[in-house]
Amino acid sequence: MNAVNIIDLKKSYGSNLVLDGASMHIKEGEIYGLLGPNGAGKSTLMRIILGLMSYDDGKIEIFGLERKIAAKKLSRQINALPEFFELYGWMQSIEYLQLFADLYGVNCNETRIRKLLAEVGLDPFERKAVGDYSQGMKKRLGLARALINDPKLLILDEPTNGLDPNGRREIHDLLLDLNRKNGTTIILSTHILDDVERLCSRIGILYNGKLRYEGMLLQNEKKQRYRYRFEVADATFEPTSCTTDHIRFIRQEDRWVECEIDGIAPYKAIQSLLEHDIPINQAISLAGSLEYLYFSVTQEEKMEKIS
Repeated sequence: MNAVNIIDLKKSYGSNLVLDGASMHIKEGEIYGLLGPNGAGKSTLMRIILGLMSYDDGKIEIFGLERKIAAKKLSRQINALPEFFELYGWMQSIEYLQLFADLYGVNCNETRIRKLLAEVGLDPFERKAVGDYSQGMKKRLGLARALINDPKLLILDEPTNGLDPNGRREIHDLLLDLNRKNGTTIILSTHILDDVERLCSRIGILYNGKLRYEGMLLQNEKKQRYRYRFEVADATFEPTSCTTDHIRFIRQEDRWVECEIDGIAPYKAIQSLLEHDIPINQAISLAGSLEYLYFSVTQEEKMEKIS
């Protein structure tokens, strides 16, 4: 069963169309990366999933229940960590989490809260006011707050933003452990592509209110795309002759020819060029698969909009 089904979702703010028929399918128990530039509609989409915002048209199902009809039941199964959240700075961590346990109607004693604090990497016996916490400690406390009701669906917006490399790694390990042990479905929205590559099994790329790509990370697909720069030995070489069934010429700069390789391994593309009497001195990979996929999708859409 899918944890989230979104079909032809539309949302406008006055005359500004933010979501324009967005459709998305998130499998139960997966970590799903929600990508897109600022203004693509990601925050609006997450608020709608959480039930914090209405929508104009379309359909949302969460764990097989329609969002509008089963709002109260679903609210107990979902939680989120926004990028920016407020702390009641005078409280201690146990008081802070107990407050949110009460708000969610969760029977959560002090032992459970201390265990949750330890799980997110905080000292369960820390008596310092949370307003004096470091940025990393605040992120961990926010994550503990998002886990207070043992959600089946967890939505995270830039959960590692502001953390040092060790802090990021600890949050990664915690999320992977949470997903593997509890089967928690996680939607991760971030601009840090390294986080997505380490954590996510599938991704969706939102651009101008529509989902432009949804599927496995590119390195997990049978059909792969790469972008390479080839240095050709012959300066008089006609670059468009690089184009074959699996190779597409992009641009040329002196002896360097940039091409997209689609559906075959790069070494086979080089072999194909040589077989077509195109001598190559060297080949350089331009980008990792996710980075290339992200920019190719968003740039293609940008060019379509301009044209």
